[in-house]
Amino acid sequence: MLRKILLPLVLLQLASALYAKDEIWIDFGVLPSGYAPEDGTYIRQYDPAPIQEGDETVVDYSNVYDPFTRAPQNLLPSRFANQTADSGNPAYDEMKLSLALDRWQVKLSSSSTNLSTKKSSEVVAYNVKDSSSRFAGEQIMAVHFSLPNLLVNSKAWVSPEFAIPAYSVDLSGVAKEDVNAKLQEDVRRPASERMGQFLNKGVLRNVGPIRSITVTVYGRRFPMNLFVEADHTDVGRRSYPFGSLEFSGWQDLVWTNSNYIVDVRKRKYNTSPEYPRGMPSMILRSLRLDRPIRAANESSSEVVFYIKQISVTYDNATPETFDTEIDDEHIWQLNTVDSQRHSYNQALNSRMNAVDRYMELQERHPAFPAQETTGEEAAADSEQPADSGQNEAEAPADQPAN
Repeated sequence: MLRKILLPLVLLQLASALYAKDEIWIDFGVLPSGYAPEDGTYIRQYDPAPIQEGDETVVDYSNVYDPFTRAPQNLLPSRFANQTADSGNPAYDEMKLSLALDRWQVKLSSSSTNLSTKKSSEVVAYNVKDSSSRFAGEQIMAVHFSLPNLLVNSKAWVSPEFAIPAYSVDLSGVAKEDVNAKLQEDVRRPASERMGQFLNKGVLRNVGPIRSITVTVYGRRFPMNLFVEADHTDVGRRSYPFGSLEFSGWQDLVWTNSNYIVDVRKRKYNTSPEYPRGMPSMILRSLRLDRPIRAANESSSEVVFYIKQISVTYDNATPETFDTEIDDEHIWQLNTVDSQRHSYNQALNSRMNAVDRYMELQERHPAFPAQETTGEEAAADSEQPADSGQNEAEAPADQPAN
């Protein structure tokens, strides 16, 4: 009798385990690194790490595909409009952005931002000691920032220097006349890989109900709470809490979706057409570290943080056989065109970050070639908040991204 009861339960659990998919969302160990330490010492760099040869994470806003005109466009502001790869102007390279670890940024909440804390914020790539119990010799992200000794709830966001696009094709080095051929080549790839410049580098495709998210970090007993912020193409922005970093050594911090339905028979059946809905994507927005008011003292004013990777266990939003028998997208390209338009509009919204950073570097390094700032651009820059809007209202932490 007991066997008859337990056997279906075991089979159900096994079926659920097979149904779920475990993937690396982002591994900081495989991202490019522009700077290498000299004599084993890391030196604070005030300018962006140089773009490395073969960096597949580069975003160049002077060469963005415009699906409306079906041609590459230069989205840089007017004062950089003539910048091209052959212009010979060093400012052109400063307009390129990369997911390289050395180029990630730390942004503090407005109550914690001042000239001193801003200058002390830095992100570097670090290779773990060969004697480490985990990830020996591998690269991780190392973060340092300073917080004031004020009785406020301080926050810090660690994010790339651009918003990671859900859909993007690397067009660097592609001649204008070859762009359409490059895009057609991308359409012939499997649906889960199309327009996937940042797949498994902050982007996951075909994400349905999430079972859990795991963050692998190295703790130094800092009284900070860790959150991972994500953008979902189907349900919007979500913030996932991982608890306190008041521990020492390696730990796998896990967020578990309390609303995940293990029994697939009890899930609500989705009657929406599978095409052209496509495959919903999950995009890494930032890592957020919160210091509660109770921990605001001198011992918590200098913070260091180490992270290796983030993985997600989820169910597919669409079947694996989505395009194995009839490849809708290869015929109609509805998702491709929609994705290209979304990627283009996102580039329009985020391109100014490159220009803003370039202008900031000019103030630090007078040797940089001077560029004129128009009145409209100067006014737009002055309206930007200290934390770039990262502390806007969020969805409750316990709401799953299903």
